Amino acid sequence: MTDPTLVIEYIARHFPIAKDVFDVHSRQLCSALAYQFLLRQNGVDKQVGQILADEPYIGLLGQEDEFEAFHTIRFLRLHAILHDAFGRVYNKYGFDRGYTYCFDAPPCLKKSPFLGHITGFWFCLHHKLFKE
Repeated sequence: MTDPTLVIEYIARHFPIAKDVFDVHSRQLCSALAYQFLLRQNGVDKQVGQILADEPYIGLLGQEDEFEAFHTIRFLRLHAILHDAFGRVYNKYGFDRGYTYCFDAPPCLKKSPFLGHITGFWFCLHHKLFKE
């Protein structure tokens, strides 16, 4: 299981201004980088451009980014990036932590976006307050 902190470090290395960027394309790019990292951790190589083509809503809050105002809040941006990457990798490939990325949940809970939101908000808020 991939530690979400490793994913955050990977994004920061490849896209260092991510924590200060609010635009849609940058959020999608960060989520695609996280997705790519998770795939590589599990032996699958896929290019970021292909991930973005396959997952048009990755990194958004809602399918059409209808909750865009929330992206001004850094820990919610981080959660959207991680939530989509971990959840979609699990749903498509069946490996890693799923939507419940901040703990090793049983398989029946890994596909739960709702539980992933509840636990993920707390993880990302803690990360912002104590790790940044």
